[in-house]
Amino acid sequence: DLLRDPARIDVERPPAPAAGVRHTAYPVAREDKVPLLLDLLRRPEVHNVLAFTRTKHRADRLATALTRGGVAADRIHGNRSQTQRTRALAAFKAGRLRVLVATDIAARGIDVTGLSHVVNFDVPDAPDSYIHRVGRTARAEAVGDAVTFVSPEEEAEFRSIERAVRRPILRVERR
Repeated sequence: DLLRDPARIDVERPPAPAAGVRHTAYPVAREDKVPLLLDLLRRPEVHNVLAFTRTKHRADRLATALTRGGVAADRIHGNRSQTQRTRALAAFKAGRLRVLVATDIAARGIDVTGLSHVVNFDVPDAPDSYIHRVGRTARAEAVGDAVTFVSPEEEAEFRSIERAVRRPILRVERR
């Protein structure tokens, strides 16, 4: 009401994933996500994985399931002490853990060089979270893989991520 013909200038770029990230999605039933991750971990090109879950409880359960499956894994989330989070991250960076399971909040500021894969075990509830998660791989112009497990209940959130990144993400049927 006070201005005549105001103009808005926005210099912020819309968030986008790093150029070196290869995106893949696996349509999978919720109960088949752990077996699918164990299958992926058997592939020789999968060196180390930062796996994201939506909740602390799911992070705990996933880390336990992976350990039972013979995979060196630990987790970081808000219910873990700073000492526990620091120890888990150091073990992951040193190669003593193959998988680090994290929630979005706990993963802020994680910088791991040479991260081969980010796995969205749970589809994030917002496209910005997806971009933040997958940005952990393909750092410094490297190439990395972002794999998302999409259960039927998560399909709507995943479609909103595809709209945000302005392209469809390749869906791969489980072999």
